Amino acid sequence: MGWSPKHYRESFVFNPLPAFITIPWILHYIKQIQDEIVTPYPVIVDIRPEFETMLIKQRKCNNITHIFPFLSFEQVEELTTIANKAVLDSSFEDEYPSHVQDAFIKAKTYYKTYDERKSRSGSYKRNRRMRKRNLTVKEEKNNLN
Repeated sequence: MGWSPKHYRESFVFNPLPAFITIPWILHYIKQIQDEIVTPYPVIVDIRPEFETMLIKQRKCNNITHIFPFLSFEQVEELTTIANKAVLDSSFEDEYPSHVQDAFIKAKTYYKTYDERKSRSGSYKRNRRMRKRNLTVKEEKNNLN
């Protein structure tokens, strides 16, 4: 939602709605033309809410462009009204940095406790060099046999 005080553009056309509300809509229309899409080339979805349309393009290998209907202005307004009913109070702006910091500290603690990749103690660079050296020795032994 557009309630995060520092990380959401006020000029975003769907503000306060998150961008992910459009993903099911986009996927629905991509599935309709998936036979024409060539992988692994990028697919561009150009949403134009002011015209209530969406363009799906692929330019790299084949030159396709499809135009589909998008959320109407009334639908966007209705979703915005619903989102604004659940808006957080202004104290969230003060609490937001501390919430982010707490989550960061918890993630660091979790990562240190449950990181199974660290088999040896010591510096990461030294362990990486050791792994590379061990792989090189194994490859040389395999080549000799």
